[in-house]
This record gives sequence, structure tokens and C-alpha cells, in this order.
Amino acid sequence: MNGGVRHISARVRGTDAAEAVLALLDDATGAVSAYQAADGWRLDAYAQGLLRTPDLSARMALAAAAAGGELLEIDEQTLIDRDWLTENQLAFPPLRIGRGM
Repeated sequence: MNGGVRHISARVRGTDAAEAVLALLDDATGAVSAYQAADGWRLDAYAQGLLRTPDLSARMALAAAAAGGELLEIDEQTLIDRDWLTENQLAFPPLRIGRGM
């Protein structure tokens, strides 16, 4: 694993531009999502290791521009390793209900 799980987020102006950038992220990652916000589309992607390279950043900006929109912002960060199962179990401890328990 190179650098752990990475999260890349992008803000894009224009629906067609968001679709074009999302397609690039989908090809480069294991999971993507998109939603429309007041200030444009928000795209999120997750992958193992470093994701944002100069090449990918340039391709994202060009894809957005070619689709008539604009890549407004892009950011990437490493997610901390977490034991999600244990955290979930701690958040929802067992409940005793009835006499049989």
C-alpha cells in the first residue's frame, strides 16, 4: 500500500463538466460519488495510494473545460486508519430488553 487510503475531492461548475470529471475519477479509483451543492458539483473519490498526480489534475481540468464547465477546486488527503467495526459496536452497545436476556 502506497500512502494508505486517499480521498480526493473536487468542486466543478457545470453538470456536463462534473460528469466528465467523474468519469475520469471512476476510471482511476475504487469508489466515487457526486452531489450538487449551491456552489457547483462536489465529487469525492477514494483509492489506495496517491491519486492526485499532475497528469490527473490536468486531465480533470481539461475534461471540465471541454464539457463547457470548470474545475474550481481539487484537494487530496490521507484518511486515518480506523477500526470501523469496533467504533460502530461502541456507538451501539447491546440493549437488554425483556426477561429472557
